[in-house]
Amino acid sequence: MKPDGFALTLQNGIGNVEALVDELGGDRVIAGVSMNSAANPAAGRSAYTNVGMTSIGELDGRDSPRVKRVAQMLNKAEIPTEIIPDPMNWIWGKFVLNCGVNALTAITGLRSGEIYRTPEVSALQDRIIDEIMAVVARKNLTLPEKDPRRKIKDHCRVRYNKPSMMQHIEQGRRTEIDALNGALVREAKSLGIATPYNEAVVAVVKGLEKSRRQTLHEPPRDYKKLEEEAEKEAAKS
Repeated sequence: MKPDGFALTLQNGIGNVEALVDELGGDRVIAGVSMNSAANPAAGRSAYTNVGMTSIGELDGRDSPRVKRVAQMLNKAEIPTEIIPDPMNWIWGKFVLNCGVNALTAITGLRSGEIYRTPEVSALQDRIIDEIMAVVARKNLTLPEKDPRRKIKDHCRVRYNKPSMMQHIEQGRRTEIDALNGALVREAKSLGIATPYNEAVVAVVKGLEKSRRQTLHEPPRDYKKLEEEAEKEAAKS
């Protein structure tokens, strides 16, 4: 980086800003969220599926010349962008939404609108949201949405896009689960809050990651040989 260089992160989840600050220092990082979405319909092809607002800001809330320049660049590129004074609250706002939606679509194979219209899955989503909001309350966070639960439910009611985690499972790729529900579980443990539903969601996504990777990207597994090796291993223990 140049002496006056800085980094901007728009990544999903939590922990990304903190990692950059640890590496670069807080004065060289700006942050935010982007409510744009896309899909990969085929190899080498991308589809822009939703045009939403990108919100960026300085970590200390300053209205600096550099954040204004970045916003101008993005708006000139026809990516609607606004400057906000509290990017961490906005990051947590999107984090809450993603934790409440993405993993469930990845696990069930249902799109958001289908989750809303499947009573059993919608009820499970409520339990996941309960745990998320317990962490938000304990951390005393002020989210952009006054009613995050309603925001999640309203989002699911009208949207039928494929969240990125659902796409990654289908493609046998690594997901964002460690930065989403996995990060929620870690935060909860540090606060002494039980999150059994989110822990279960993380475990199932991890299992799906492994099974889809094996099916799509690895040679066929010789299960007879694996059983023989497992029996030998067990005999030694």
